[in-house]
Amino acid sequence: MTNTPSTFGELQALVEDNRVMAESFFDRAAYPMASQVAILNESYTDQKRKVEATRQEMKASISSIQDKWLRYADAKRELGRMEEETEVNMESVCEDIRKLSTVKDCTHQFSTLFVMTHELVARNNPSRGEDQIEIAIAPHLLTIPMSCQSQHDVKFICLGGMHYGFGGVLMGHPHCIDGSFSACLGGYTGILFDRLRHFEYLEAVEVVLTFLQTFDPEDPAGAFFTRWPRVGAETPANECDPKFPYALGSAVGEVSDER
Repeated sequence: MTNTPSTFGELQALVEDNRVMAESFFDRAAYPMASQVAILNESYTDQKRKVEATRQEMKASISSIQDKWLRYADAKRELGRMEEETEVNMESVCEDIRKLSTVKDCTHQFSTLFVMTHELVARNNPSRGEDQIEIAIAPHLLTIPMSCQSQHDVKFICLGGMHYGFGGVLMGHPHCIDGSFSACLGGYTGILFDRLRHFEYLEAVEVVLTFLQTFDPEDPAGAFFTRWPRVGAETPANECDPKFPYALGSAVGEVSDER
């Protein structure tokens, strides 16, 4: 039972004791709360720092995307300008190709050049000490895609005499490939691609014609040149096979047999 103060001094002492007890109680109650507040503040600061870092990363990404988009737009405009400057009149190109002495006719359809040749003469390279050898190559229909991706995209369709070449199959030229109407262009491949890449279609046709007018007798396929008739010499009948005429398909359309 609490004693009631009888004097003013005892009352004053009791009040002081209660004040000290109250401060002590509130200090003990406030400590955990202050600790939690400090932890929350630290967590908030950390999250704020992460958000700011993410914002900066997103800002950099957006800037990079904008830069790439601007470069793409510039490249697209430049490509359009180049296409305008390099726009080719294919009718004019075909007319120039028809003027070549080895060409009978030429047309273009489906982004492809169709070139019909006259009978050709293929020669070896006598610079290595061999005698000059000339063999007769029958007329061919050449199909040359303007966006050629492989040497095998160029087709060599023989329109006349075919002979048994490498692999024992019929072909129009010693370096042709059986069954696919393509050929092993060798070093001509890179030159052909370069001409097509620069829209030099006349020059590209000249590259293919040059290939048809050459052969390498030291190459495994070129060694079969003996199956072809020699120019200026009478060829034994058993060395040449009958002619295999090839009718022009409707895809070529306007290529004519008459000049």
